[in-house]
Amino acid sequence: MVTHLSLFLVQLILAAVPILAKIAFIQISPWSLAWIRVTLAAMALLAWFFVVSQDRVKISDYLRLAILSVFGVCINQFCYMRGLSLTTAINSTIILGMIPVFTFVIAIVLRRELNSLLKTCGVILSFVGVFVLAGPNSISFSLSHTSGNVLLLMGGGAYAVYLVLVRDIIFRYHLLTVVTWIFTFGSLIMFPFAWSDVVRTDFLSLSLLTWGAIVFLSMFASILAYFLTGFALKRASSTLVAVYICLQPVLVAFMAVFVLQESISWEMVFAGSLIFAGVILSASEKPPAFVES
Repeated sequence: MVTHLSLFLVQLILAAVPILAKIAFIQISPWSLAWIRVTLAAMALLAWFFVVSQDRVKISDYLRLAILSVFGVCINQFCYMRGLSLTTAINSTIILGMIPVFTFVIAIVLRRELNSLLKTCGVILSFVGVFVLAGPNSISFSLSHTSGNVLLLMGGGAYAVYLVLVRDIIFRYHLLTVVTWIFTFGSLIMFPFAWSDVVRTDFLSLSLLTWGAIVFLSMFASILAYFLTGFALKRASSTLVAVYICLQPVLVAFMAVFVLQESISWEMVFAGSLIFAGVILSASEKPPAFVES
């Protein structure tokens, strides 16, 4: 139960990311936002790590953590932030729903999980639920959105690789150690690519709203979300963790009902039912045991 609550809380936090990112884009470029978000998270984590951690990381595992950072932070964040600025919210919702599919396929190919009918049905149901909620008639295939869609697909694929591979190392070290070095390596690797955008950003002129969005993205959508995801990955399969991502659009829709006084539609109820059914089916099997790679 704690695992499912953790995953639900992650999606509740991440549901606010597209809105806050769009607000921040008014004053800061996607690449600058991606780097400052990761860097602030890394600085906070390093300060915490050196005070309380007693983990000693093997030299070979530093390389593993750097590789995980490339997929789980660098490619994921750069592609997501830039892609979100170039396409529609509907498109991003549909592409988010592809992450469980990517994760499931990668986990099977790399032999991290076993295929099963229940898990396959769960992934498919969850994706169909996202598709129904977004509305097929709202999907844009405009050429102006193509690059954004491709970037979001790349980011989703990279995050799927991260979800599968990170299980190899989270059983060996404290979560604080893993998350700290993933974000630290991420900040260092991203810096050369974001530098030109960062130096053009006038951080002193950013509004309190923009800084609030940055702080939320760093402390909650980065540190807390990655901690809770790692906690869940120790107790559940990568596919189940990914399937929970499909709850994001449902949570956004229901937030709109209570915050914006929008009405509940049959699509919301039907799509939510499909996604929850997919989660239940995906959770019906025991998580795979740790595999030393």
